[in-house]
Amino acid sequence: MGSGTLKCEHDPSFPSLTLALLLLSGAIISICMGLRQSLGLFMRPMTVDLGISAATFGFAIALQNMVWGISQPFVGALADKHGPRPVLVGTALVYALGLPGGRKIFPAAMQALINLIDHGMSLQEAVEAPRVWTEGPFLEVEHGIPETIRRSLEARGHKLVRMPTVSGGMNGIHFHADGRMTGAACWRADGAAMGMGGGLARQGVRFVLPS
Repeated sequence: MGSGTLKCEHDPSFPSLTLALLLLSGAIISICMGLRQSLGLFMRPMTVDLGISAATFGFAIALQNMVWGISQPFVGALADKHGPRPVLVGTALVYALGLPGGRKIFPAAMQALINLIDHGMSLQEAVEAPRVWTEGPFLEVEHGIPETIRRSLEARGHKLVRMPTVSGGMNGIHFHADGRMTGAACWRADGAAMGMGGGLARQGVRFVLPS
């Protein structure tokens, strides 16, 4: 066997290439992970504003990560079968449905229904009425709850936390028996009820502006 000499030459661009690779890799990971890497920054303000413990906040983040991980193969299979665009649109819609209020959506809607059915409120009154929410040892009440009721609840042992709002804004449509519709939007979010129409209101009927 012949012998040879292995010569190693120093590449002056090696450190800069390594640094560029590390920076690009970090940027790719940050973009892929998104806000999931910075959720810890929101723990203090969220626990203070919502009156929850750090353990509850951490469990919520952990549960989100578990659902995110478990759903990966199923969402990937749907993307392989139907293409990435419809899957992205569908998952974005599902995600958006959970944003305004999260688990507080259902009790807020229930309270609006109680206001309509049991208290005989109008739709506008029902969506704007003050709300309550309980989780753990605290009972959240909006400022619109009368002082006498708050004192009565505290006398019964409830630990009240006054909140500017409980859940997000609520909109609704009342379908009347005669075909009319009434819209309502509450004060907790930017919104307004409005009506729009186009085309024929009824077959053979047309609105004509006076000349």
